[in-house]
Amino acid sequence: MNSEDKIINDYLTPILGDLMQKSLDSILDMREQKLLTKDSVEDILFIAKFIDEATQFYTDINHAENLAIINDLKQYLEGLAG
Repeated sequence: MNSEDKIINDYLTPILGDLMQKSLDSILDMREQKLLTKDSVEDILFIAKFIDEATQFYTDINHAENLAIINDLKQYLEGLAG
């Protein structure tokens, strides 16, 4: 492993993982508190972009649990946009 890969694995991936987890938790809290509605267009678009990026991140690190949560959240947003 070269030094660049080591830096990414040792420092950047954990930081990005923590940020992604906090973002996912915030979105799930918004859903639980029913803060997302059909009228929340900007929030839905932002969350949809997050879902795309989070899907890639969690696929890269093989995190099946969060991929399932992301998929559920994606279906929820599709239902709102429906």
